[in-house]
Amino acid sequence: KIEAGAKPSDIAADSLNAHWRVIFNGNGYDPKWKDEAVARGMYRIDSGVEAISKLGDAKNINLFAKVGVLSKVELIARRDIDWNHYTGSVEIEALTMIDMIHQWIVPALKSVGMDTAVIASGCDKIQTKLNAVHAAQDGMERATIARELRLEVMEEARKACDEAEGKCPATVWPFATYRDLLFLDQNQDHQGVT
Repeated sequence: KIEAGAKPSDIAADSLNAHWRVIFNGNGYDPKWKDEAVARGMYRIDSGVEAISKLGDAKNINLFAKVGVLSKVELIARRDIDWNHYTGSVEIEALTMIDMIHQWIVPALKSVGMDTAVIASGCDKIQTKLNAVHAAQDGMERATIARELRLEVMEEARKACDEAEGKCPATVWPFATYRDLLFLDQNQDHQGVT
């Protein structure tokens, strides 16, 4: 349009008028904004796993192919790699959490006579969900189960560990306490030794 003689300010004004419904200058973190965005006609995806799956939608495949960015095969490969990367990251986190609980937290709590049933149960739930990830048949299913593992099952186990940390003597707790982390400079000598 500019090449045809239109003024840039007029083009900018037309563009703003055409897209006011999606311009938002409020609190994007407010939970109400999600519903407002949908009401304004914006597409909403609350999950990274779901967002990754959209790479395989026909309209996106056609768009990437049309502009010569990625072919259908390349885009589907990218989608599958992204799912595998996400699932692998969650698997590493879950296995690390299981090891931390079994090797460090449970023995520490037992050493001071604290009950470990809730934490052990949480750890078992992590392993069960991780087994479900491994049993899943396709990338989307694995990634979806991995998301549930990370955001639900591991979070529940984390809460139990945090509660136990609050009750366990700091001298026995096997990891740095929040106080240690927040006031690291106050817990060290001039050579950085705690």
